[in-house]
Amino acid sequence: MADDSERDFGSSIFPKENNDDLVENNIWIQEAVKKLQLEILPKLKKAEHEFLSAAAKEKNIKIHELLKQAEEDCIKRLIEEDNESIKRQIDSVQYRFIKPEEYWEKAREYVAKSLSGNSPNIDAPDDDFFTIVNSLSLAEQQRKNQKERMQKQFQNNKEYLTKYQIYLSLSYNHNIVRLFSEWMEYWGDKNAIYFAAMKKGIPVERLESEMQQKTYSFEDAKIGKRVREGGRKGAKTASIQSKKEERMRKAVELYYEYKAKYKNYRELVIINMVADEIEVSNSTVYRYLKSMKK
Repeated sequence: MADDSERDFGSSIFPKENNDDLVENNIWIQEAVKKLQLEILPKLKKAEHEFLSAAAKEKNIKIHELLKQAEEDCIKRLIEEDNESIKRQIDSVQYRFIKPEEYWEKAREYVAKSLSGNSPNIDAPDDDFFTIVNSLSLAEQQRKNQKERMQKQFQNNKEYLTKYQIYLSLSYNHNIVRLFSEWMEYWGDKNAIYFAAMKKGIPVERLESEMQQKTYSFEDAKIGKRVREGGRKGAKTASIQSKKEERMRKAVELYYEYKAKYKNYRELVIINMVADEIEVSNSTVYRYLKSMKK
């Protein structure tokens, strides 16, 4: 696992000056992709698999059922937390303005009519009235589009929130807590590189696009080292290419086999199963499938 110095991706190993230099940024991106694909993502994927497998076993359900349940429970929890936040907003208005109950009834009536599109025909009892109804209106508008907001909040951070929800439901289990902590460590390592890219003005989307187009493997790293040392490049490259083609063929076969066998499984679950079986990243499986469809 990375220590604090390794997490500062963009340190002395990678030049920080001249962030607008395209050549420099391209070199940085290549090194970042290598670090992700050769060091971080394999460990992250393994930690994810171990965590989800242990959690599914503890709940006596399948992994895809575990993920679906976690998503539903997480959105429900986010809505509950949002309701508490809205209540605190309303309470703060009531603490700030001490008014009789009849006053608050009139304010709530005004807000209800305003939000329904009707023009409230209510006289303001005092100068505080419109400040109060504006604050109440903001809170009620949050409640009105709550489900859509919480769905969006979940989707924006689905990878973390799903696993965090699973962790919450099994936090009594020390093994689950340990596995979640390990996954969090590698997940933090990955995000450290993403943050470093953003600091250099490199969009995360570009980094992910490069990972889709270029896949580094441990075999690639080994052959590259041999070439630099004066090894026989042609023979080794041909050997690696042969292994890649065999891996691609197996990935495609497994994909269609699992898709036929597990018809109710989501696409991501099937991709995960294939990636686990042949020990590659999800992006590699997607690339294999895309290549075969051309």
